[in-house]
Amino acid sequence: MIDRETGACSAFSALGTLPDDDGGIAEEYADALAAISALEKALAGRVPTNDTPDGRLLLTLAWLKLDILAQRLPIPAAARTVFYLVGSGELNPIPGVKAPLHRLYLVMKGIGLIKPRHVPLLLSMIDDLYADAQAIWSELPIEEREVMDDLHARGAALRLKGEWPSANPLQRRQTGLANPVLECHVPDFDNRMTDITASLFEEWRPYAAKKPRLDPPHPGLPRQAPPEPERPNPGWFRP
Repeated sequence: MIDRETGACSAFSALGTLPDDDGGIAEEYADALAAISALEKALAGRVPTNDTPDGRLLLTLAWLKLDILAQRLPIPAAARTVFYLVGSGELNPIPGVKAPLHRLYLVMKGIGLIKPRHVPLLLSMIDDLYADAQAIWSELPIEEREVMDDLHARGAALRLKGEWPSANPLQRRQTGLANPVLECHVPDFDNRMTDITASLFEEWRPYAAKKPRLDPPHPGLPRQAPPEPERPNPGWFRP
């Protein structure tokens, strides 16, 4: 997972030259281009068309690439076909599609991908949540202790060995609904656990490191359309 920052930058330099703004919109463009390149490879030989889900995705990828290389795509961007296909999952059976489509979704939504510079923040989030759980350890049932010990062990492996977890076996129990004592006594437990596990297992940038809305270097059309002109005669019908 963490190596994808380098991969994204390689695709970025290969597909176009954009300004280096210290991880601003250029970083999002690089990550998007890397995901687009992987998706185009996975969908090679398929026809760009509005008649099929994979065809619609190819058309969307072409539009996104064009606007990125022209430096006119804002982040977040309204890539609705990408959002729909992530939700429907209908292209997931195609080899090589699910992971890059998920990464493209995160970039287009403005969530962003976790990077090496975010690891200290993520580890501090894990440490803080575990410390709050330790304060009420004697009150926790064994199942909830297991959840916190598992999270703490994953943080330790990341800190000491640089090992990213590849799966989340306790996922069903790492929600507030399944951990009633933690949810009741640890401040904002559910949201904090969700943020941590999204970064550990789903590549989400931690919420505390989320970037603001990013305007493109060379804007195209404005975000909001101008008002329609007034009708020449208020009595005229106009659809």
